[in-house]
Amino acid sequence: MEANNSKVCRENRADVLKQMEEFTAKIKAEGRIMSEEERTQFDELDKSQEGLLAQAESFERLERVDQLTSQTLPEIRASLLDSSYKASNRWERQIEERNDAIAGWLYHGSKKDKPQYWRAAERLGINVESPDMRFDWLPQTLYPQRAVNVIGTPNLGGNTVAVDTSLMSQIDISLKQFGGILNVANVVRTPTGANLPWPTTDDTVNPGQIDAEAAPIGDQAVAFGQNVMSSYRIDSKGFVKVSWELENDSAVDLASLLGELLGIRVARAANTYWATGTGGGTQPKGVLTGLFVGCTTAGPTAITYADIQTWYHSLDPAYRNMPGTCFMFHDSVYQILGNLVDTAGRPLLMSSLSGVSDSIPERLKGKPIVLNNSFPAFAANTAVGAYGDFKKFYIRLVTGDSPESGMHMVRLVERFADAGQTAYLAWFRTDSLLSDAGTHPLTALKVHV
Repeated sequence: MEANNSKVCRENRADVLKQMEEFTAKIKAEGRIMSEEERTQFDELDKSQEGLLAQAESFERLERVDQLTSQTLPEIRASLLDSSYKASNRWERQIEERNDAIAGWLYHGSKKDKPQYWRAAERLGINVESPDMRFDWLPQTLYPQRAVNVIGTPNLGGNTVAVDTSLMSQIDISLKQFGGILNVANVVRTPTGANLPWPTTDDTVNPGQIDAEAAPIGDQAVAFGQNVMSSYRIDSKGFVKVSWELENDSAVDLASLLGELLGIRVARAANTYWATGTGGGTQPKGVLTGLFVGCTTAGPTAITYADIQTWYHSLDPAYRNMPGTCFMFHDSVYQILGNLVDTAGRPLLMSSLSGVSDSIPERLKGKPIVLNNSFPAFAANTAVGAYGDFKKFYIRLVTGDSPESGMHMVRLVERFADAGQTAYLAWFRTDSLLSDAGTHPLTALKVHV
C-alpha cells in the first residue's frame, strides 16, 4: 500500500513540477519578472511539490522498515509521517536542507557524496552535475565578511583539518562590518542584464493655475529625461582552490563554508560600488557619487549642531516625510554625532522608547540611522554622509530565472586537476543609480576643506 501511495505522490509531484516549468517559461517568454501575486502562486506550487516529495519518501521509508522487521509498526509509522510535516524549528530545517543541497553539488562524484545530499539538491532544483550553481540571498543576509582562504596549507585552510573532530565545534573567523544599503534602497530584479532605460521627470516648475470662466485652456507638456541601468559582473576576486586532500580530510562543512564566504566577498564588493562606485559606463554609480551637497561643515575637524540643522533642511519636505527617508554614514561619523548636543544641551541622537537594548537605539532628527562602513570615514574635503529618501536609489539585480538575487557559484573540476585541486568562484550582476530629475531626493554632508 505504501509503495502505491509513494507512486501517487511522485506522479502528483511531476504534475506540479510541470506546472512550475510552464509558469516560468511563460514569464520568461514575456520578458518580465514575476508580480507579487505570481510569486505567491509560484511559492505555493513549490511548497506543494516539496510536500509531495516528503510524503513519497516517508512511504518509501515505511516500506523498507516493513521489509526489515516483523514487528508491528503503528508507532514507527506515526513517527515517520510526523517527521515529514513537523519540526521544532522551520528555519533550521531550511538551513540544513540548503547545506545538504550545496554539499550534493560540491561532493558529487566523490566518496563524501551521500543520498541525503543529492536528494536535497533534487528538491531545491540544483543540478549536481553542472559546473555552475546559483544560490540566492535576501537583503538581510548581507552578513559581515569572514576572512578565510581555503587551501591545504596550515594558515590558508589546513587548520580546518582536525585530528579529533569532536574537539572542533566551530571555526574562528574575523568579522568586519559593512553596510546595509540593500535593506533601504529600491531593489529592481530583472531576468536579463540588457540595458534598462529608466525615465525621469521634474514637473515642480509647473504649478496649477486659475483660468477665467469660459476662457480657452492652454497646454503645458511634461518633460521626460532618461537614465540607463546596465549590469556589471562582480565576482569573488579570483578562484579559491581547494586541494583534494583538504576536501577529503576537512572536519568542517566546506560546501556551506565556501558558499557563504564567496557570497560574502561578492556582497561586500557590491556594497562598496553601491556606496562610492564611479559609474560612467565602467561600474555601478554609487549613492555618494555626484550627490548634491546639502551642507558643508563649518570646519574640517568637527560637525556642529548647526551643520546638522542645515543638512536636515537641505532636503525638500516632500522627501523628508517619506517612509524611506533615513541617514547613512560611516561609524566614525556616528561616533562624532554621539557627542553632540543641541542648543538646550540635550544629546543630538534621540534614544528610542525601548532604550539602548535595541539594535539601533538612536535616531537623528527623528529619522533612522543606517551605518555603512563602505562610506568614507570622517575626513576633510570628503562627502561622508547621505540623507534622504533612499527609495529613490535603485539597485538592479540580474536574477536569471530566479525570483531572488541571482548569485552564482562556479566549480572547476578539471582545470586544476593536474595540481590536485578544485577551484570555486562566486559572481552576480548588478548596477545602481540615483533617480534625481533635479529635486535632490538625497543630499550629502561634506566636510570642509
